[in-house]
Amino acid sequence: MKKVAYKINYLSGNAAEGQADRLVLRDAKTILTIVPGHAPLMSLLNAGSIEVIGGENGNGQYPCQSGLLRVDDAGCVVTIFS
Repeated sequence: MKKVAYKINYLSGNAAEGQADRLVLRDAKTILTIVPGHAPLMSLLNAGSIEVIGGENGNGQYPCQSGLLRVDDAGCVVTIFS
């Protein structure tokens, strides 16, 4: 099964990176699920958690008060502001 590459960064440094089945995040309007082959996207993130599902080390959650999501052909990058 194909995986989505991801990297999660806090302003203070790297929190996690790897490959997962999907990532689930909350933006200003809805809940987003990022899967392999997802269309390019940039979005501001609202308070909630970033869930990594089916990652190399299992599932994980990262708290987020605000942040930026970028999805492109290389994968998913999340920068958490607070």
